[in-house]
Amino acid sequence: MLAVLEKQLATIIAWDIEKWHASQKKLGKSGSKINGYVNTLKGALSRAVEWGVIDSHDLHTVKSLKVDNTIARYLMKQEESNLRQTLSECDCRVRGAKTAIYFDNSVTTRY
Repeated sequence: MLAVLEKQLATIIAWDIEKWHASQKKLGKSGSKINGYVNTLKGALSRAVEWGVIDSHDLHTVKSLKVDNTIARYLMKQEESNLRQTLSECDCRVRGAKTAIYFDNSVTTRY
């Protein structure tokens, strides 16, 4: 990013950012951290265009890196027990709240 920071705003091009992407990946930086920096720079350049400091920028062509943010979390024994107990209680309350009233061979359910 240092090479980019030494440039004039109007001379920063997408290719510079793509090269920086690749170098940061090689250094082992996470995709979300790299995306954060790039998105900050894109926002700054968009604001510069809005304020008339520069005419335009082409960083909209730079794609964000794909990041897998999924974290599998499993319930501990106590959490699972509490969840099952709560679901069971909730199920009993729902069943208890339903009452069927029969009128002339038709059934009406009231909650």
